[in-house]
Amino acid sequence: MKFLTVHGLGFNFEEEGTFGPYIINVLNKYGSVTNAKFPLGDGLTPQNWENGMKNLLKTFDIDNQTIIVCHSLGTLFTPKFLAENKLKPYGIICIAGGYPTDYVGPLLAFAPQPEQMEWCKQNIKKRSFIYSSHDGYFNESAQQSYIEHIGAKPYFLEGYGHFGRADHITDLPILEQVVLDMMKKSTK
Repeated sequence: MKFLTVHGLGFNFEEEGTFGPYIINVLNKYGSVTNAKFPLGDGLTPQNWENGMKNLLKTFDIDNQTIIVCHSLGTLFTPKFLAENKLKPYGIICIAGGYPTDYVGPLLAFAPQPEQMEWCKQNIKKRSFIYSSHDGYFNESAQQSYIEHIGAKPYFLEGYGHFGRADHITDLPILEQVVLDMMKKSTK
């Protein structure tokens, strides 16, 4: 199995003091890990992120051996990008997302349309969603809506907030179980 991480607005998965390095260590137990790195700050546009992903795809194939792990804004960008480009990974693990989003202005352009979420639901074999109480970006209603729209298996953690730097989260103990659940062969 191979893994692709798609970060959110605040940090990439390699940044110390975040849960990113922990996630990379867990994923490395089960396959190779590639970290997408997109512009933040002034470069934060859907077009720049799309261009970054297309550049990454010159050397990395998203296929039925790929699990994508995305956080925050990455949980909006990833389904939209996959549906627009008809890319079908084996699975997607979304951490701290919501739908529809309360984002406004330029960030709203990252949000997938309902038909894009449905496309992912129909074309990505395994979908998981890790979320928590006290998320400062996505309320409980938006989190539940995300789970329903993409058809994800939910994993709830109490007190982890948005899993970000401000929440002082440097681990994600449930991730290994989520990965193992995802890698189990379906009995259907």
